[in-house]
Amino acid sequence: MNVSIRSGSGLKKWFFEMVSAIISENRYGFAVNRREDFLYIEKLFAEFAGRSWIKEKLLRLKNWDEYSFLHTIDVFIIGNLLARSMGIKSKDDFAIASLLFDIGKLKLPPHILKKSKLSKREMKMIRRHPLYAVQMIKGHTSLVTQEIIMDHHERLDGSGYPHGLKSEEMNMATRILSVADVYSALTLHRADRPSISGPKALEVMLRQRYAFDQTILARLMDLLHIYPVGSAVRLSNQRYARITDYRENACFIQEVRETYTGKQYTLPEDLSVTVNQFLCWKESDYQLFERERLVRCLTNHQKHSFAIFEEMGFEKSAENMYQLVVLPSAAELRKAGHSPKIVEDLFIQWIRKKAVNQLRNQKSSK
Repeated sequence: MNVSIRSGSGLKKWFFEMVSAIISENRYGFAVNRREDFLYIEKLFAEFAGRSWIKEKLLRLKNWDEYSFLHTIDVFIIGNLLARSMGIKSKDDFAIASLLFDIGKLKLPPHILKKSKLSKREMKMIRRHPLYAVQMIKGHTSLVTQEIIMDHHERLDGSGYPHGLKSEEMNMATRILSVADVYSALTLHRADRPSISGPKALEVMLRQRYAFDQTILARLMDLLHIYPVGSAVRLSNQRYARITDYRENACFIQEVRETYTGKQYTLPEDLSVTVNQFLCWKESDYQLFERERLVRCLTNHQKHSFAIFEEMGFEKSAENMYQLVVLPSAAELRKAGHSPKIVEDLFIQWIRKKAVNQLRNQKSSK
């Protein structure tokens, strides 16, 4: 064991190094901007990761699969800030579960953990990691902690694993961990697949409204101060608005359109007006505002047009993208006196990149 992390100060230094590797404002927004929030998480980590048996398992996971380890720390931070915000009673049980939920991956071959495309047999193996994790911590943890770990891949609609539980069988702590786990998995960079932005990840999860607890998801958005395009929100000046855009490299700075006045503007960087509360999100609103955002970028010849197009195409087929994005955007461009070819060229570029990525995935899975 690394001698430098045996002491309390060593643990804090280790934690700071990990935080520096994973935290960015584009994923965390305002979540750890306040010193008291960072100190809360740091203290919680030192308290529980300082226990020798937990530290030993974390170090083993780090040596086994670096991404799984960083993902664990990421989920620990997001999950515990969210759990505190939701006021859960089992704070200690949750903190331990959020450090150990993925240690079952120590029972899996490392090459499987690094693959982006899995065979049916490999997927079956992966889906056993919550069971392995619980087996490894029996005798050290409470039944509450074991339940949280066992069920963190379950979904409210019964589509999760390992037992296909439904909403009434999942406690609040488990629901929080599942939301933090998926948000991290979608946004944290890994070598075998590209990550997506915070707003896009939240949009993906909002679409799956029967899988994730929407109250917890809304609280996560308000905690991060990151919202997907199309979100209905209440501003700190008590006005109601929709999120119409956000800065590419600072997605916590949003552009809004006021509901009653139609006035559109970027929220000030001095935070004199901010989003106060997420209210709701509809996919139809999202599609409309995202198309408007894309057309605005194309007509202004902005470089990140392809990045927006690529995000809109996440988990969509070429046919859906053509029907839902290309054709309506082309019509809007014609109305504005621009050639529709610019969006058609984006579509071709996206198709080519998608094909190249599929070939790479096929080669890596062999």
